Amino acid sequence: PLTGRQVRVKALGSIQLSEESLTNENSSRAVNRCIVQLSGTHETPLSDAGQDLILALNEGTLKLIDPRTNSVVQAQPIHTIRVWGVGRDDGRDFAYVARDKATDVIHVMYSDAIASPGHRKSFARYMQENSDRKESYAILL
Repeated sequence: PLTGRQVRVKALGSIQLSEESLTNENSSRAVNRCIVQLSGTHETPLSDAGQDLILALNEGTLKLIDPRTNSVVQAQPIHTIRVWGVGRDDGRDFAYVARDKATDVIHVMYSDAIASPGHRKSFARYMQENSDRKESYAILL
């Protein structure tokens, strides 16, 4: 059973983003474009697309966990997440943008649980409380 701030997700893929697309004026559109692109048909194979995972928020970290092995597939300190967004067309699609070495990468996922306003608000509140970059942090709800 999932507890606390954990939800089942399906990874839809990831895309590198340019710094220019993440300005305050452009980030909402850029995130939504990526969500639409990756939640549609997958014409190009993506290494992480289709993987069932558990997204867990705890100890200031977003973790993606393989439910079969309970191993952490990815751990991202929340303070490095620049944007967290929910799709405009489908509230079950969501994404976060994080610095990955020298570039910004958007990770897009799908979850029935995220469609619940209560889950979205709980996750958004936790992300804001654990981000030390509040001034540049955008949440699309």
